[in-house]
Amino acid sequence: MKKIALISLFLAGALSVHGCTLIEFGSALSEFSRIDRDCPFPSNDQLENGYLKLQDGVTLKCQVKNFTHTMSCVGVTDSTGSDGWACNNGKSQILFIFDENNVLKSHKGSGGDTLQGSNIDQKPMYGGMDRQSVPQLKQADEDLIAGTTKAFGSREKASSAFVDQGIRYSSTKNYAAAMRRFNQAWLLNPDNPDVFWGFGIVFHGQKNFCEAKDMIDRAISLKLSNPEALADAGVFYTLCAAVNNPSLDSATKQQYFTASEDLYRKANSASPNSHYIHGSWATAYYWRGDYARSWEMVTKARSLGFVFPGQFLDSLRQKMPEPKP
Repeated sequence: MKKIALISLFLAGALSVHGCTLIEFGSALSEFSRIDRDCPFPSNDQLENGYLKLQDGVTLKCQVKNFTHTMSCVGVTDSTGSDGWACNNGKSQILFIFDENNVLKSHKGSGGDTLQGSNIDQKPMYGGMDRQSVPQLKQADEDLIAGTTKAFGSREKASSAFVDQGIRYSSTKNYAAAMRRFNQAWLLNPDNPDVFWGFGIVFHGQKNFCEAKDMIDRAISLKLSNPEALADAGVFYTLCAAVNNPSLDSATKQQYFTASEDLYRKANSASPNSHYIHGSWATAYYWRGDYARSWEMVTKARSLGFVFPGQFLDSLRQKMPEPKP
């Protein structure tokens, strides 16, 4: 089940559109008074750098609604009797017309063929935004908490379920959807360490390894215990020092490597036969330049069923020939 939570729209003025009749709604569009949580999140091929690609016959009405969060909109009816919206943000003016199945029928205006989604929900913890100060967000958050608590039995269980969904999105590299899930998980339980692990996973996927390390530090402070998460923490530390921070002084770099090793040992102690932990450990040794130990972990991980990407093994062989059994 895919759900999204974006900022709802406000009616802040009228846009005259040739050939359309404006529908008066009073102070605000009633259909925008609630966030559409059941709207399917756009697939990767429907997005372009975080923007929704407008595709007649493909884009859903609810997707347009959820991505026009910065625009003022009024309802319209065109000359053929089809309903739609005329939206304006002071810079862009776009007319959306929808068919009887609530699919985008046509669009035109100065906004181009992409719509930007909310940026706040792409930042951990909503970027520190005071969501209680925005009535629509406050109501949406209360609805989310009430609905999921009833469905899962508690806020803690709901938070864990949203983390699981976020991890599944991350595994398909849909990091935008993953970050939304992790933020919702944080909203439900800000003391859930796995939420900050999730934030770290997204940053890792975006190759922002030091930001990933910072998030996992917060998870550790909340008593992170998941063995695979501890292994991820180990690789975040290594990659922050070896990749994102090449100018780091040798003493600090070694501290990061030591912290990484300690995290892997802790993970291995909790789950000594995890192919995931040993596979991750092999990559950490590679980035630290310890190719002999990397091969040792490759052997161990393989014995536990881990399958390494061919590209990694080729890179490791270039650094050091594969030892013979």
